[in-house]
Amino acid sequence: MKMLINHRHCLELAAALTLTSLPAAAADADVKRECIDASTAGQTSRDAGQLLEARLQLLTCARDACPPVVRSSCSRWLSDVEEQIPSVVIRAADAAHVDITEGTATIDGNAAPLDGKPISLDPGPHLVVVDARNGTRLEKKVLLAAGEKSRLIELRAEPHTATAPRLLTHTAGSPGSGTMIGPWVLGGTSLLALGSFTYFALNAKKELNELQATCSPHCQPSAATSGKRDAVIADVSLGVSVAALAGALTWAILAGSSEEHEASNQLSVAPSQHGGLATWRSTF
Repeated sequence: MKMLINHRHCLELAAALTLTSLPAAAADADVKRECIDASTAGQTSRDAGQLLEARLQLLTCARDACPPVVRSSCSRWLSDVEEQIPSVVIRAADAAHVDITEGTATIDGNAAPLDGKPISLDPGPHLVVVDARNGTRLEKKVLLAAGEKSRLIELRAEPHTATAPRLLTHTAGSPGSGTMIGPWVLGGTSLLALGSFTYFALNAKKELNELQATCSPHCQPSAATSGKRDAVIADVSLGVSVAALAGALTWAILAGSSEEHEASNQLSVAPSQHGGLATWRSTF
């Protein structure tokens, strides 16, 4: 009877030990599976150039809890990946070459510190943006190669250049108050020339009427000299008046657009045998 009790006690102890070891075995299997999966993922990310992700995976499978074979391989791969991960140091300065330490910085939209310490990144193109507290925004695109360490990325604000004052002149095309004087001068010239045309045209007509009333058609050629001269002067005056008026209108139109486009304009008016000749020249 005593032997039967001892045998039953042994069976119960063995069953208890078996039940206790099952969770431990399952946990060990989960750890091994996690290590193997991390090893595979780490190699895949490394080959794709995603070195930061590869480092995370290889750190997982290089743990002491992983099987020795897996742990050894992952440790070796991790060392190679660490050497290939590039890093940058952001340095921003204002127009006075003073370092910007207060503000925000981002790399590809992710926050980055302005503390002068290296920042690890994947190889490839990146966009660095610095927003200073005074509203200055600096941007720079960089291309990182595998293995670059602590590459200095400098962003500097451009100095503010003062605009040189413009001299106000009374020449055509120079922006300012002088732009409208030219049209007024030409307008006055047009009126004066029109008055000259009226005077000499009336004189020429008066002399023509007198010749027709006294000696036509047997008048001497010399008798018509004065009338012909007045007629020529009247024609020239009319041409100058028309040309000056056209120049004044053109000048006024161009002056309206000269605020945005600087130009050197010159109007020349000269009498000709048959009236007047106006020349407009613009240099942009």
